Amino acid sequence: MPIAPINIEGLSVTYRDTEVLSGITCKVSAGDYVGIVGPNGSGKTTFIRAILGLVPAAQGRVQLFGTEISAFTSWGKIGYLPQRVAHLDPRFPANVEEVVMAGLIASRPYPKRTRPGDRERVFETLQEFGIADLAGCMIGRLSGGQQQRVLLARALVHHPDLLLLDEPVTALDPSTREHFYTRLEQVNKDRGTTILFISHDISVMGKYASKFLYLDKKIVFYGTFDAFCHSPEMGTHFGAGQHLICHRHG
Repeated sequence: MPIAPINIEGLSVTYRDTEVLSGITCKVSAGDYVGIVGPNGSGKTTFIRAILGLVPAAQGRVQLFGTEISAFTSWGKIGYLPQRVAHLDPRFPANVEEVVMAGLIASRPYPKRTRPGDRERVFETLQEFGIADLAGCMIGRLSGGQQQRVLLARALVHHPDLLLLDEPVTALDPSTREHFYTRLEQVNKDRGTTILFISHDISVMGKYASKFLYLDKKIVFYGTFDAFCHSPEMGTHFGAGQHLICHRHG
């Protein structure tokens, strides 16, 4: 049986006497596509960052691929795109090809160096996201949506086993957004990549994700979207909103 990419027991985070996460216990199996949703301030970004060992205040147990987070070193298995907060400086001294290439090299053990075929893989990834024509452009001079597509390519170019995405489509236009959802679904199904995807759009997550995690400082629901739609407990929590979400999905 494959080792679970993520196993969490009793994860809690408190900042300055404010509880951000409380007693999170869950397992993400190999090949899962988990949509993480919840209201603003529900701890979604903190949850992802804690999984990656980026929250010093975290209490509890987190394992990645069967290894305690404190001892985990196989970062090449993981792709991560944090929440976008601003455009890159127009003077940032790297073009699109170099940024994506850096993601490929960074995933390797030392010595980190290029290998034959790397440029071809980078170009193929740029093609997948429809930005091959931008390969020689300075990333800081691109639009916000274009930059986001470059950073998505950077997170995927090394074919990670586990991909964590924090609201990656907010800067994308509707057409590009739909293409990205479709591409991510292919990555999950064709490569077996395990995905955790933070989104505000519950109905979209119901359409694409195999599992649905509703977070509000603690886990309110974790299971399939179909189970969410038929859960009386969730009906009590969401009220009429549950039926609206499921209707939009259908």
